[in-house]
Amino acid sequence: MHLTASFRKVDSVVVVYLKGKILFGNEVETISRQVFALAASSRNVVLELSNLTDMCSGDLGSLWLQYMQAQASGWHIRISGVPSHIQQLIEGARIESVFEIHPTEEEAIAAFQAGNSALVADSSPAA
Repeated sequence: MHLTASFRKVDSVVVVYLKGKILFGNEVETISRQVFALAASSRNVVLELSNLTDMCSGDLGSLWLQYMQAQASGWHIRISGVPSHIQQLIEGARIESVFEIHPTEEEAIAAFQAGNSALVADSSPAA
């Protein structure tokens, strides 16, 4: 099964549900474009990975690059539901400190709502 994504908005947070297998290529960039278009006004995103079945280290590198570019552009991203085999990849690459990972989607959303990171109400530049 190739990668599919579905989305839902919870207050000012867009939750992205990734399902299937990330195959090295354009999938990460395609999903990123969809997320950026959908969440442009809030810039608060939870990537929910519990239904992600497979990913290789190259795919992890693509995800890491998109994550870093998004954060540099003022996006706030949390990751939830990381399967153990993906967690092992993250730890093996020694980049677990880069991602803000939460056990569940609800905890990731709550972290935004609790103000553990700046919530962005809209994409207007600060005065």
